[in-house]
Amino acid sequence: MVAGTLRHRRILRRQVRKLVRAYLEEDNEFCVCCEAIDGLDAINKAKDSKPDLIIFDASMPHMNGIEAAPKLKKLLPETAIILFTFHEGTMHGFDSVKWASMR
Repeated sequence: MVAGTLRHRRILRRQVRKLVRAYLEEDNEFCVCCEAIDGLDAINKAKDSKPDLIIFDASMPHMNGIEAAPKLKKLLPETAIILFTFHEGTMHGFDSVKWASMR
């Protein structure tokens, strides 16, 4: 669990994103095809790039990851989705059983 100010969480999110990207690109088996600023941007970019894997934050602005994941699964059923969060406490609107059944 990570505590801190909103500014610290933003910095941590940015660092985690950079670390994940660097880790994936280190191995020649992966190619990071794009990054999105929110869930709607992720859906639009996924339509074009048709990725094998989508990794995104549950707490993105405009359309969060919890809202975007089912839409992405419908659009790209073969695409794996990893959802992470820096949220503390209960995530409203997140049904883990429903999420697991989307696999």
